[in-house]
Amino acid sequence: MKGVRKGFARGAKTFDDLGQRLAKKFRFRKFKIEVKRPRWRLLGEINPWAVIMEGPLKGEITEVNKADLPSGIRKGEDFVRGNDKLRLLSKADDLPTASSNYREYFEIFTGKSSSTSVIHHMIEKKSRYSHLFSKPHINSPVRLKPIPKGDINSALHLSKIRIAWNKMYDSLDELASRGIVNNKGAINAIKQYADKTDDFIESVLSEVDDLTKQLGRSLSKDEIAQISQNWLDNNNWDDILKECLQNGIKSSK
Repeated sequence: MKGVRKGFARGAKTFDDLGQRLAKKFRFRKFKIEVKRPRWRLLGEINPWAVIMEGPLKGEITEVNKADLPSGIRKGEDFVRGNDKLRLLSKADDLPTASSNYREYFEIFTGKSSSTSVIHHMIEKKSRYSHLFSKPHINSPVRLKPIPKGDINSALHLSKIRIAWNKMYDSLDELASRGIVNNKGAINAIKQYADKTDDFIESVLSEVDDLTKQLGRSLSKDEIAQISQNWLDNNNWDDILKECLQNGIKSSK
């Protein structure tokens, strides 16, 4: 190891030491060193990512052992692991989460195009609390919700949902500053709130679709906004927020 002076390997004195550093920094399942004088090359083998298509955790992204993959399998193809049916998503080291990637995960899982929709993350990927959740959890197709572009997205997603989540984050900030909610409590509150917002989204989209068919025309942005507000009022959304926060406080103890 003499002469290794840069990067994460800097200061490593043995191969075991190097291996431990690599295990902490990368998702390698095993390593191999090739020596070609005067240089040596380190190779790492990683496990791929797949989405569960059938099973108790349907729609969740999971890491799979490379040995479980059929020979020659390609992205989007199915394979079986134990009692679960899975579909290969990526062989990248760190799960790619750019817009084009999570849209692809949604399409691979559902078999539907996302081109006319905005993809909403039930656990928001860029909030000040997103670091509490793993990338696979945030980007699993089961937590990706398509919302039609245009007036529906503007009235529902960019307005009502945005306001709802801002209230949650501000409330958690205040409770955390008083030492009432810790990270575990915040995670539980956000998970429960995400499920509630999913109910809200599904109900509004269903009502908008029904009214559109009845009237034979597209609803205006104001009409969609009113439908959304009526649902929030009729379901006592402020009480739902309080319930989720109470759950966070309880799980923080």
